[in-house]
Amino acid sequence: MKLFLLGSLAFDEIGQFKGRFRDVIKPEMMDKLTVSFPVEENQRHFGGCAGNVAYGLGLLKVPAYLCSRIGEDSGSYERAFREWGMNVDFLDRAQGPTATAVVTTDLDGAQITRFSTGVIGEDAPSFQIPGLAAAEDLLLTGPENPKRMLEALEQGHTRGLRVFFDPGQLIHTFKPQELQGTLEKIAALLVNEYEWALFQSISGLSEAEIFQKVPLVWITKAADGVSLVGGGKIQSFPAFSAEVVDPTGGGDAFRAGLLAGLAKGLGLEKATQTGIILAAACCEHAFAQGYTLKDPQVAALRTLGFE
Repeated sequence: MKLFLLGSLAFDEIGQFKGRFRDVIKPEMMDKLTVSFPVEENQRHFGGCAGNVAYGLGLLKVPAYLCSRIGEDSGSYERAFREWGMNVDFLDRAQGPTATAVVTTDLDGAQITRFSTGVIGEDAPSFQIPGLAAAEDLLLTGPENPKRMLEALEQGHTRGLRVFFDPGQLIHTFKPQELQGTLEKIAALLVNEYEWALFQSISGLSEAEIFQKVPLVWITKAADGVSLVGGGKIQSFPAFSAEVVDPTGGGDAFRAGLLAGLAKGLGLEKATQTGIILAAACCEHAFAQGYTLKDPQVAALRTLGFE
């Protein structure tokens, strides 16, 4: 089974607000909102959802094909992809800047992100799935250009791929009928708790209606672990013990571990546990990439089938 990744590739500027957003943002005054957050330790790193997933896959030595759009300033990032064992033959290289995400995390782990789209803006060209993609390969469609995401879902479904939809923080950019239409074309939906609530609100569909249409739904719940819904049952998986430094990228690390487990044929439960272990490793690190596996995580992965 080959893995194909569509999702944002970006440079991340990550900083910490030494306070709590909930103490500053007053819901009853949203119509008059004007607020500033002093940020410490702001640093620039490789990022983007697909880039973060690629890093995690590389850590587990599972290759994937990157199908995202990237700018002319991406030479160093492309070299990193190759070092991680990723295939960059199908990257859509464009004139203009690579996307940039400015991520601010508060003391509760809540995040506010400003995303500059760069070459994945509204005028980005249509998505074209690689010709070597075949039935039963897996396509992760993560946050990128919404039009390209819908095209990827359609093409992947038509070609018989297992399409995993990860709308992320772009859920609000889709119309109700667009979200409703995705459910007939995907093999799985991946969301966190907030995104899950937003998906239901925008689509106008209930949990039961979504579960009926989508074979598998993964809902990540930070320290409360992960829920997997499929086959008429709900399975709950606890989080892996971790000393959290920064949650940025934890969801992408979970997706990387999940995909790696599925690519190795470990089955849904072990693949989910792999994702949870990788998410813990990421959250113990200050940034979305660059984390390594500690001895307890390595030992747990070995019990699941990783060398």
